[in-house]
Amino acid sequence: MFLIRVMTQNLRRNLGGFSKQIYELETRSYTTDIEPIIFFTCDLEISPEARAKNMSDHALVSNLKILIDILNKYDIKGVFFVEGNVCQNYAELVEKLYKNGHEIGSHGFAHIPMTSLWFTSRFPKFSRISIRVADIKKSKNAIKYIIGKDPISFRAPYLAIDDNMLMFLEKEGFLLDSSLYNPAFGKISFPYYPSENNIVSEGILRILEVPITVSPFPQKKFLYYRFPHIFELKEKQIERTIVTLNNLFYIMKYPFALFVVMIHPYELDSPSMRSKLLTFLRIMKQNNASSLKSDQLIKKYNLAKGMGAK
Repeated sequence: MFLIRVMTQNLRRNLGGFSKQIYELETRSYTTDIEPIIFFTCDLEISPEARAKNMSDHALVSNLKILIDILNKYDIKGVFFVEGNVCQNYAELVEKLYKNGHEIGSHGFAHIPMTSLWFTSRFPKFSRISIRVADIKKSKNAIKYIIGKDPISFRAPYLAIDDNMLMFLEKEGFLLDSSLYNPAFGKISFPYYPSENNIVSEGILRILEVPITVSPFPQKKFLYYRFPHIFELKEKQIERTIVTLNNLFYIMKYPFALFVVMIHPYELDSPSMRSKLLTFLRIMKQNNASSLKSDQLIKKYNLAKGMGAK
């Protein structure tokens, strides 16, 4: 509960008195005075059900085909954070994604949390940094074996990462991490270079943190409120969120409006999820959004920062 309160306070602090503007932005039309960018990410992993039963995930291939067909329809190139188990069992699939122009990033090898602050009986040993380091190296080698080069992007399983692992990723040559839910760090879905001592603050690390976009409208879940990411919203709420965030980026003088979305193949079992995905991409493309991969986003961000962007 304390973490939820801190996350909520940080987002409100980041808005810096913009709550009234957010309310007003709900009724405004979509501004075309800022460039919309999609950073489309997919965590390519075994489904929780298959993982729990230690069996093959037969739906992974069919659901991935559904996703690729949709991305092709809207001319989107995605960033696929692939876990090592998928590299081992579906190497041809990973290679095909890469050859078709999508980016292959790392999602670790055995889908373990990348922080010692993960209190669960399922992961009693992973507080040891050596285990997490070995897992990332194994994942990196598995990806390089398939695509012929090291991955430059990373997303931690369970979105759980700490300062030590982020510094290790930088030393290993990773250029981008997308493991944070943005209410935790005090920016609205915009990249930043984190601090060595506090990954939720800006600093001098040279690995770009790209948090997942969440709605500025908190929703109640069980006994607390949280900020859902795009595909956790109800379909009718997606356009409202896109318009509000796009306009908020504009009035806060960001150089572009960045929408970082996350999906898993097993979620596409749901017709509702497929419909939400189509709705999001349709609206974004109607507003002339383009998609970027990690190297392109890093270049765009660095250029914007050099021009005085936040």
